Amino acid sequence: MTPIKKDALKRLFYVGVSACLIALIGDEKGNVRFVGWAIFLFLLYHLMALLLSSQSLLDDFFPPKVYYEKKTSKANKIIYYAAMTAFWSGPLLYLFQGIQIENTFNELRLFWQFATWGVVIALITAMILKKISPTVYNESDRRYSILFALLIGFFFMIPSLASLINHKFSRQGTTCEIYKIKEKGTGGRSNGSCWLFIKTSENYEERFQVAKKIYDKVEEGSDIEICTKKGKLNYEFVVEFKPIEH
Repeated sequence: MTPIKKDALKRLFYVGVSACLIALIGDEKGNVRFVGWAIFLFLLYHLMALLLSSQSLLDDFFPPKVYYEKKTSKANKIIYYAAMTAFWSGPLLYLFQGIQIENTFNELRLFWQFATWGVVIALITAMILKKISPTVYNESDRRYSILFALLIGFFFMIPSLASLINHKFSRQGTTCEIYKIKEKGTGGRSNGSCWLFIKTSENYEERFQVAKKIYDKVEEGSDIEICTKKGKLNYEFVVEFKPIEH
């Protein structure tokens, strides 16, 4: 086994152990939470190291035919720029759909379900590109750039498109229910975002982003009426928050 593979396996082991420890102590309060933060930083460090060495690791598993190509074909240039377009389009679309995704019930399931499909679509696209231009992955830098761009681009693009479809083609009529506010919080840039943590079932809570005027009207432990619509993809999303005044 090459040193690059050994180092990658070692770091994957550290990431796995760290993730398990965070899962065990993630909800702990007091000084234990600082241990959790330290473990998270340790995990993040090794994830970044894996990411930085991913091109070398890819080359180690699948050696490229060349490391530098003097002349690039027109087809390979088009594929490269198309992949870069996907890379920037995915996160940009997610930026515009972020609040709508956040204010969807079971938003984590929505995101990860379609993010997984995004990865699958990216891999299928990569194989199709190989069929279109057999030399597209001959050069190390171009191969890595295209694969990385497709994975990141579709990872964010497909959940964003799913959220857009879910909202734009929703069913008629709204449903309103009263929920208990478990917690309030602010975050985001300059603490400008306002969040309500709502207990939606016995063992589950959702986080919703609300306007400042709604945030100021409610208190932790109070009730709030939430009106929702059923989306095209069967995910309910919030259309209105109604503070209940006593």
